[in-house]
Amino acid sequence: MWTIEDTTDEIPAWTIGLNAVETRTNGPDVPSGFGFGLPYETDVATATSVIAEAVQDWLSGYEFVLWPVSSRSPLLLFAPEVRDGNAVWIDRAAGSVTCLIGELCAWRASAQVTQS
Repeated sequence: MWTIEDTTDEIPAWTIGLNAVETRTNGPDVPSGFGFGLPYETDVATATSVIAEAVQDWLSGYEFVLWPVSSRSPLLLFAPEVRDGNAVWIDRAAGSVTCLIGELCAWRASAQVTQS
């Protein structure tokens, strides 16, 4: 579960956090997660890109998780970036915009239809 906490009364930032629980079959569940701050004046596109990068970094720490990957190379991750005021996924191999962050599944579905 993602949480956003208004910490502007203490520091000029929002605190973004991912709270997770690792369920174990032997022993008690283990809480885990991570968090980071964003300056309160951060625009939506930049915040979206920063959060996407944080999630990507978090997921890449798990075995067998590479997300999101380029169709050109399964070992080459897309990079979150802000271009022309939009939060987008960049294909690192081509240096081009793949799709808006949040529209990756729709882009993948349309790419598969095009290849068929």
